[in-house]
Amino acid sequence: MIKVEDLIWTEHPVFKGAQTVILVGDPTKAEMIVQRTKFPPRYRVPPHTHPYTEVVTVLSGNYWNSFGESFDKSKGVELHPGSVFVLPAGHPHYTWTEDAETILQVSFIGPGGVTFINPGDDPRNKDGGRTRQSSDAFGLKHLLRFCLLQPNQAMERTADRCTLHF
Repeated sequence: MIKVEDLIWTEHPVFKGAQTVILVGDPTKAEMIVQRTKFPPRYRVPPHTHPYTEVVTVLSGNYWNSFGESFDKSKGVELHPGSVFVLPAGHPHYTWTEDAETILQVSFIGPGGVTFINPGDDPRNKDGGRTRQSSDAFGLKHLLRFCLLQPNQAMERTADRCTLHF
């Protein structure tokens, strides 16, 4: 059980300026992940893909989503709180917010990952070179580090893995 007032938001490891919290799972492993992401007003996520299917639920604010390899707001669909959409694995898409903060809940089977269509859009790729999927494609080392440091979680070590308890 996780109470909303106990959530500790940290900077998203890839989408700089956005915040995230992992509710369920370890995003470095092939298991069910449930995370929330908070986007500030006027935030833009360039065209990208994920190696997994994701189910996205808009919890608050209005969220814009569109499909394709180039950013074009005229093709977007505005999604209000309670809206749900499914993005198939490998499907290019881009998103943005307008005038309000937006909170999403995203569910997927890990491990996590993101590949930007234009490598120059990837904040992990400081030199603008061509970077695609890597062993830490979602910034998972960073994500796991702040996930494990959250005070609303306890960690239980077993023979071959760590289990997070909220």
